[in-house]
Amino acid sequence: MSQVKTIARHSAVYSAGTMFEQFSASLLGFFVARFLGPSIQGVWQTARLLRVYSDLAGLGQSLGMRREVNVAMGAGNLQEVEIQRDTTLVWNAFSLLAAGLAVAVYALAFPHAPMVRNALVAMALTIAVTGFSNFFTMWYKATGGFGILAMSSAGAGLGGLVSIGLLLAWSFNGLLTGYVLTNFVSLAIMAFMYREPLRFRFTFPAWCRGLRVGFPLFLINAFAMVFSSLDRIVVVSRMGFSNMGFYSVAYMLFLPLELAVASVSVVLLPRVCRRFGADASAADLGRFYLVPLSVLMLAVPSVAGFMALFLPPLIRLLLPQYEPAIRPAQIALAGLSFSAASGFCHNVLLAAGRSWHIVAGSVVGSLVKLGLIWLLITGHGLSGIAAASAGGYAAQYLVLYLVSARTTRAAASVWARPLAESLLFSAGCSVLWLHVGDVRVLLHGSPAERFWNGLALIALLAPAAVAARRLLRLLRQRAIPVEAGTAV
Repeated sequence: MSQVKTIARHSAVYSAGTMFEQFSASLLGFFVARFLGPSIQGVWQTARLLRVYSDLAGLGQSLGMRREVNVAMGAGNLQEVEIQRDTTLVWNAFSLLAAGLAVAVYALAFPHAPMVRNALVAMALTIAVTGFSNFFTMWYKATGGFGILAMSSAGAGLGGLVSIGLLLAWSFNGLLTGYVLTNFVSLAIMAFMYREPLRFRFTFPAWCRGLRVGFPLFLINAFAMVFSSLDRIVVVSRMGFSNMGFYSVAYMLFLPLELAVASVSVVLLPRVCRRFGADASAADLGRFYLVPLSVLMLAVPSVAGFMALFLPPLIRLLLPQYEPAIRPAQIALAGLSFSAASGFCHNVLLAAGRSWHIVAGSVVGSLVKLGLIWLLITGHGLSGIAAASAGGYAAQYLVLYLVSARTTRAAASVWARPLAESLLFSAGCSVLWLHVGDVRVLLHGSPAERFWNGLALIALLAPAAVAARRLLRLLRQRAIPVEAGTAV
């Protein structure tokens, strides 16, 4: 019981810190969009993409360390723990410092607009310390230091609030200053709480062992990163910073709900792995993703639909200069349910040891997204890219779903119904909210128009009502039923 309480306490504390950091980041994002405008917002979002991609410089070594350290601890091999720890620290510090130096050279040695140069320098400073931050983060995850990670997230959240003040005082340069300081504060908290010796010792065999485990995970993350950011890369390279600023509104809407759904997937992953490890069979794993999906793929389209319908009045009230972003953001929301649902398929494939199938899903989704962008960007602009993004998420979900169904060896009668429902309700709700367009249509137009639009809104609510009914039935059963496709 004490172990359960410890896990629950760690989960609650870690979640609280992460949620506060996310709230602070969302609030900062609103102020950036409100006070800096689309063009500077585009520069900011592009610079942050550079920071995200810098994580690839570590080649997944820290991911491998997390696994190797746990294995060594379980075997009582403390010497291997120390070797893995020290080797990962040296490698992360070297690779990210080199990446930061490369960005700094590019910023200072080549001509750029002053705003772009300042953003690149800020990212170079941030990337330079990321190697240490990544090391401490993975070390605390490996050793159960979730309270320290929560403190670090809380520090980052406070840094985000301070960044708002710096933004209001010094505009874009204040934002960049706050961003750099936030990353340094987060690192300082983790470093201050670190109780192990800091030895800069590199052992090549230990590096190879960590890389052998971490590199496949690195490739999975790299493909997923490219897939999720491909549309934004095309926007900034083909259409400029201003359009990148407009397009970022869709991403700002996407992220909170996607993270909320992902948290359910994260909670289920240990249970999926334990079940797979208990009987070395994937035959009944389907219930851990088909049943949640049967609820999720009904609820999320309804939620996304109402987000899309309330978006026009909110944008015109709070961010009037972003009005051109309304339609692309509404179209992009059509891919939200597919993006969020893919995590449940990841659970099954990871538990069954088929990680490379996740890469296959990202590759197929990227190819579909890129092909649709090529077809739709001319003549449709941001709306075409948003439609391509939604299509890419749908293609990725379809591949992962079918591979997961095959992995679980579920009968077609079990997995076909959730798949048909997910495609039908997601497409149907998307058509409804794109047709209605704005929740204020209920107050305008002829009586006939208001009547039909009202019916469309009721139809948009219907999938969420069915999802709630299924969820209540599941709660009454107290366990996920084995017959995944039929029990709900």
